[in-house]
Amino acid sequence: MKSNGFVLALAMLFIAVVTLSVARGAYADVGSMYGVGSSSVARAGQAVATPSDDAAVVHNVAALASTTTSVRLGFTGAVHALRLARQCQAGEACLAARAPSATRALTGGWAGQVHERVGLGVTFSTPASELVRITAPDPKRPHAPMLEGTADRFSLVAGAGVAVLPWLEVGIGLQVHARIASHVMLDLDPIHQTLDRTDVEIHLGPRIGATAGLRARGPGGTLWALSWRQAASVSYEIPARIGVDSVAAVDLRLAQLAHGTPQRVRFAAAITRATWTVEVGADWQRWSTRRGLGPDLSSNVGGPLVDGVGLGRVVDVNAPAAQWAPALEDTVSLAASGEWQARQELSLRAGWRYRPTPFPLASATAALVDSDAHVVAAGLSLQVGGW
Repeated sequence: MKSNGFVLALAMLFIAVVTLSVARGAYADVGSMYGVGSSSVARAGQAVATPSDDAAVVHNVAALASTTTSVRLGFTGAVHALRLARQCQAGEACLAARAPSATRALTGGWAGQVHERVGLGVTFSTPASELVRITAPDPKRPHAPMLEGTADRFSLVAGAGVAVLPWLEVGIGLQVHARIASHVMLDLDPIHQTLDRTDVEIHLGPRIGATAGLRARGPGGTLWALSWRQAASVSYEIPARIGVDSVAAVDLRLAQLAHGTPQRVRFAAAITRATWTVEVGADWQRWSTRRGLGPDLSSNVGGPLVDGVGLGRVVDVNAPAAQWAPALEDTVSLAASGEWQARQELSLRAGWRYRPTPFPLASATAALVDSDAHVVAAGLSLQVGGW
């Protein structure tokens, strides 16, 4: 393939863009961060004992055993405002904070009973604009991993719930996330200004994790619930090779944990009456096993020309992800929510959640911006006619 004299520069630029781009290190997904469906979102995600519609697939899969048939299709959007309390002083080498991008995701789901004691459900979330987005945040520039990239990847959760006893329901499910893998190889002939070989492959594959839950009915309209979600880790790896006319070659490899949510155990208790429901709960998340906040980058330069002058090892690069991996802490979150059916066609909902941060204070190698947060939510649903 004939080139215009810039083939070498363009090819090197292409490889640099592909291999030095780092996917956002997201540590939350749309369902975990904002809830699933209007009812769950309005209750600050606290719907473990009393989920409605397909929200049970995410919050407590056991509740599918007695759910009503529903179909949902919606849009989740959020705009994040980031403000740092500490400002740079005069003469300080300080980088400006990276503002988290807005969350835009298409969401949907279905839930219903297929038998008197068996229910099924499925819910999904997919980016509303780009299916795959790759960016390059500077690890030393303040950025918010809990807010970035929550909607940049496709996720699917499906499950089944069974009423094994009149007072006990159990359920199991699967969570599926998309994984990105690619391979790039270029062979250049700078003398004749040709690109002799191009080999670029990109693969989208699934990563699967498990979920489980149970719910028990007690006296006086009480409900007791427990749910568990396996940790989900979606990584990517981009190996690339540039060969220059059998004289020199550059092998590049970039890998990172692009999406990681911790193992999660949730406990909740609720009281239900004819027109109102109140629920409280605790949420334990095992963040201490999460690693790989930054990229694992390595390069190997070789070939007869480079090795002949003794520069083979001098220009090699090895930047493991460990240097960007501060220890995270396990957290326990507390929450409460309620729902009141003011009229037959009108329901009001509200919720509160305390979310402690798992991230340590920012350091010289990893400026992770996060803090303990109090989340307050409210909403309503209005039934019009038969809808």
